[in-house]
Amino acid sequence: MDARGKKGFSPIQKCTASIRQLAYGMGADKWNEYFRMLERTVRDSVYKFGKAICLVYRQRYLRKPTINDIHQLYTVHEGKHGFLRMLGSIDCMHWSLSYAPTHGVSPVFNDIYLRKSHDVPFQANGVAYKRGYYLTDGIYPYLSIFVKSFTCPNDPKRKKFKEAQESARKDVERAFGVLKRRWQVLKVGARSYEVKMLQHVMYACIILHNMILEDEGRAICRYNENEVLPNIEGVAVGTQEYWVNRREVHNRDFHQALRADLVEHIYRAHVQPPQELSYDDDLLDESDEDSDMFVESEDFDDESDAGENDADDLGEDEDDDSE
Repeated sequence: MDARGKKGFSPIQKCTASIRQLAYGMGADKWNEYFRMLERTVRDSVYKFGKAICLVYRQRYLRKPTINDIHQLYTVHEGKHGFLRMLGSIDCMHWSLSYAPTHGVSPVFNDIYLRKSHDVPFQANGVAYKRGYYLTDGIYPYLSIFVKSFTCPNDPKRKKFKEAQESARKDVERAFGVLKRRWQVLKVGARSYEVKMLQHVMYACIILHNMILEDEGRAICRYNENEVLPNIEGVAVGTQEYWVNRREVHNRDFHQALRADLVEHIYRAHVQPPQELSYDDDLLDESDEDSDMFVESEDFDDESDAGENDADDLGEDEDDDSE
């Protein structure tokens, strides 16, 4: 009901218009004939719908991984791809702006700098490492939590690693492809001046995508409402511990060492040395006895056939005598 006392659109109609715009990616003015809504009403409904989805479901479907979630990711990725203690693959998706470009700094590693993330250590090739890692392609920097492939490997170990790394990274490429096909609003240019509104639309598409995966039973980590999360005390920006954590992440030597250890692990896991066939003497003796048995049986068959032929000859002679 508006200020004039005129009844407006119901929440179900606005949610339907919002979901259709996210799914089909058309402009807000395209739904005027179908929903009888003005362009401004549809556009505002989309932004409010995305904001409501983030407020209600963000804690569950965009949560930070817990220690239990990290162990589940370790187990699934190691069993599927063979990479020891891999958190996943990281990649970026370009969502062009229809009006003006906006540049920003990625906050993906802020939790590591501020020591607000869970560090689950592991060992690779006998060497201990502090936290898990992500598989990336060549455009990413040489960070200690990134594992990149080789450009032109000549060593058979590196060739095997390159094949396994690029095969595992197909998961994130397919995930972005499914996300764009399911929510076609991400294919077209963004239609907003405010970055906050664009974040709500993007997060809403990701949350709905994760909802579908959970409903289909294909989610790796299950949400546990009763899980007790440990209290993590972070550090302030600019402190000595902050810069120590930052230097650890940007240490190129750690990146090279981790990749070298994973090369050895992948090669040992995928390439097994050929095993020589060993024969048992008793088994050979038994086989010889079996072969002798078959020879004796053949001789017995020949003798029986010869006896039958002699009997036939005698029968014919007796017939001749009787005649």
